[in-house]
Amino acid sequence: ASSEDSSSLFNLKEEINFAEACWCFLILLTATIIIETFTEWIEWVLQGKGHFLVIVNKVYKEVMILGLISFLLFCSEQGPLLDDLDHSWIISFEFAHILLFFIGISFCLLSVVVCVLVSRGRRSWDAYERYDIQELTAYFAAKKNHTLKFLSGFTPKGQAVQFRLLKHVFIRSHKLPPEFHFQEYVHNVMLNNVDQVLDVEWTSWLAVALFTLAGALLNQLYEWQDDHDSSEESTHYYSSTSTEESTHHRW
Repeated sequence: ASSEDSSSLFNLKEEINFAEACWCFLILLTATIIIETFTEWIEWVLQGKGHFLVIVNKVYKEVMILGLISFLLFCSEQGPLLDDLDHSWIISFEFAHILLFFIGISFCLLSVVVCVLVSRGRRSWDAYERYDIQELTAYFAAKKNHTLKFLSGFTPKGQAVQFRLLKHVFIRSHKLPPEFHFQEYVHNVMLNNVDQVLDVEWTSWLAVALFTLAGALLNQLYEWQDDHDSSEESTHYYSSTSTEESTHHRW
């Protein structure tokens, strides 16, 4: 069989060039080693940072699911299963699952940004603790009669006062000891919230599926209404043309 008659190894219509197959195997093997080394380096850098490792594992999972779906789709395209299916459906399926993959990756990257901001916030909270109470009191006393005194709350010292008040209210309401490390507690709570957000429940996926189904139905309804209006316009046009021709013949 000629090479024009075949499109894939699955068709078994051409002999495999062993030398080319070996080169391709070496290229894939090299790429695999590079990717695996890079992922191991990322895990080594993130040692002791469990929340970031959770995000990395989530990315691994998304990539694995994408690869599995792509492989199954490729195998289906080579067999007789999808011969009678319109090619536009295959393209739409590929678009949908790649879009879902990018949404998942963007979600993970957003979680990384949140974790970084929380870690930076932790350093700011530690800096707020180092402010002297008398220094903060003198600062706000000097701003008492200032025209733009409401902007004082957005300055580092203003943020420090708000943080101190929040810490005091929290410790007092929960009857905690004064040496309670409030900054570390808030930091861990926020990172745990990020982990919980990454763990998407099945009900969330069900809600997304229902919204998508509703959008598809609305689109079908819009297309049906548009086709219906077009057919009515065509009928009205041909009816008017026939009436004019009949009137012309009578005259």
